[in-house]
Amino acid sequence: MDEAERRARALALVRLIRSGTVPRREAKSKFDELMRLKATPQWSDLMFWTELSDREVVDAAFAYRPIAL
Repeated sequence: MDEAERRARALALVRLIRSGTVPRREAKSKFDELMRLKATPQWSDLMFWTELSDREVVDAAFAYRPIAL
């Protein structure tokens, strides 16, 4: 899966999770899938604590780069 496909899948998952129509257990598995698509500690912060659009959430998450020590 290339980056464009991962971004498209992440966008679909963010929209689904944010819609509030997914049962909690299923939302957890969707969130885990997001972490597999792009490992960033910010997914939940970006989705639930900001006024970002769904696309902006995905863009911000994919822009994350860990700090090399």
